[in-house]
Amino acid sequence: MTHQDLHGIVHPTKETSFTMKRDAVVFIVDDDEAVRRSLTMKLRSAGLRVIAFASIRAFMDYYEHDECGCVLVDIRLRGEDGLELVRTLKARRSRMPVIILTGSISTALRTRAMREGVFDVVEKNSFFSRHLIARIESALKHYPQG
Repeated sequence: MTHQDLHGIVHPTKETSFTMKRDAVVFIVDDDEAVRRSLTMKLRSAGLRVIAFASIRAFMDYYEHDECGCVLVDIRLRGEDGLELVRTLKARRSRMPVIILTGSISTALRTRAMREGVFDVVEKNSFFSRHLIARIESALKHYPQG
């Protein structure tokens, strides 16, 4: 469940749809250890199951096609591009939603990412806001279960 504040921003309540999808995992893919650690703590404190990886390769070595959840991936990783992960998941016929994390969002990046099929693009400065939790909740709601 969510509620909307006076500004029209949707916030998850304590009883969110995450409780309905207990097996859902939020996969974090970011090469910055401090980002992985802080994001993991934030999401776990919101009641989410989280598994973090330092690279796309590490995530793909772990990933199984029928995973239930969503992926948060940095757009720029050492030697890798977050959109590369989106293309790889598509090639494996995964329907798991991907949220791109970036330092700043440009119209060109958002357009390119959406064309690639990402669920959303979120600025890293919103890690500690309810906006990221709300976007994850929305991604999990749209994930085709089954």
